[in-house]
Amino acid sequence: GFITGRARVTGYTSATEVEAVVLRNFGGTDPSSNWAEGAWSEEQVWPDAVKLVEGRLAWSGEGRNWMSVSDAFGSFEPEYLGDAAPISRDLGAEAENTTHWMLPMQRLVVGTARAEFGIRSNSINDPLTQLNYNSSAVSNRGSAQLDAIMVDRRGYFIGRGGSAVYEVSWDASVLDVSVENVSVLVPEIGGTGGFVRVAYETSPDVRIHCVR
Repeated sequence: GFITGRARVTGYTSATEVEAVVLRNFGGTDPSSNWAEGAWSEEQVWPDAVKLVEGRLAWSGEGRNWMSVSDAFGSFEPEYLGDAAPISRDLGAEAENTTHWMLPMQRLVVGTARAEFGIRSNSINDPLTQLNYNSSAVSNRGSAQLDAIMVDRRGYFIGRGGSAVYEVSWDASVLDVSVENVSVLVPEIGGTGGFVRVAYETSPDVRIHCVR
């Protein structure tokens, strides 16, 4: 058997020696080559966007998605097995490093500066798991660095130029999400500087507010 420990490295001496604070006890004190660096750090990456998705805490950034153990938002334990195990998967070849937003629709949709990605399982009613996970680009509009909003079953985001408003909705004809420019008739609506914030109201009518 084996015991997996965890430590936070606080000092570097050489390629084989570091100083560290033990966060979870190791199985022994002998040197070992069986180790791995954590995904998030000042030397690696930090995620850019976060959302609750299918009972998991989901993070995205640097072209990857990380999702917690199901119903355990603070746990990303790699030793956890089964369908509830944490998820760590790539977005896709067209992924921009920075993720600008995530929308937990019928598909999880992730927006980057270059493209939008749909994350799905093999069947509409199946939950996402580490093994049942598929990612593909659903559009190459690209988005500005603003959070998207979700109104009922539709999502809205600002295009990478900062002025166009796009709608993300379910397309039953292809059983996937589609992206449409809903400001195409008024391309000047964003003004000269584009939008800086998006919000919405549902009463007395559903209205989307894009602040210039």
